[in-house]
Amino acid sequence: MAVEKELDLVQKLRNSLHLVHEDVLMGAARGEDGACQGLGIARETETLSTLLEIHEQICRAPEKLEERRLAGLPSAEDQAGLPPGNRPAQGTEQPP
Repeated sequence: MAVEKELDLVQKLRNSLHLVHEDVLMGAARGEDGACQGLGIARETETLSTLLEIHEQICRAPEKLEERRLAGLPSAEDQAGLPPGNRPAQGTEQPP
């Protein structure tokens, strides 16, 4: 499901932006003159805010994936055979 959501975001970005550099996008959001000229990007607040939201979601995606991966790992207390509060040293775990 997460992959489908990310692909949807990428498609939205592709439909809205055609290889525009991040600095140009940020300049447009700040209202800098000429930031959108010649690029075919409408200077509408809604369009720019949507593009920035998509950009932020894509940039945060790797961090969120790592957080979800770590959240899904069992704690040492949840692992059978380990006393509460003790974690095995990294690389010293015995295979099951």
